Amino acid sequence: MSSVGIIVYLFSLVFLGGIITGIVMLQVFLSKRESMWPGLIMPLLSFGFSLLMLFGMVAYSTVSTVEMHDVVIVGTRTPIGPDDTYYSDEWLEEWDAAIDEREAERAAIIAEIEAERAVHMQTQQSYIPRAIFMLILMNIPTAILMLIYAGCRGSRRKQRDLDLMNLQDL
Repeated sequence: MSSVGIIVYLFSLVFLGGIITGIVMLQVFLSKRESMWPGLIMPLLSFGFSLLMLFGMVAYSTVSTVEMHDVVIVGTRTPIGPDDTYYSDEWLEEWDAAIDEREAERAAIIAEIEAERAVHMQTQQSYIPRAIFMLILMNIPTAILMLIYAGCRGSRRKQRDLDLMNLQDL
């Protein structure tokens, strides 16, 4: 690694550490306020961000978008033409061959759609655990911020109880 790369890496580490320290200090400051609501702002923002990430994952998932419609095989074998004339045997054989070829194509399409359905079902089954894992992972900052909030509010409650006790002693 070059010296420029090391400097950029160290600068990024210091910058990221400063941002995290600033967020923690802001959370402590907001949690120590008289009202309890300012201390809940940061955890709610973090939780909202995790939900936004989850909805983004759902919206931009890589699940196949092949339409899962049944394929209807269209074709009739009628020897009567539009002007009520019968077609020759040679023409009917060509017609039957064309219909058989078309039915083979339709069967291949149906097989492909069934394979896509199987992949879709496998993807859908593995999708829920991934979403749960992502939700848990993205809420780690929320849990840390809530722990800071609970710690600050707990010490504030103890201080208030001590003040009440001192007031009663007088």
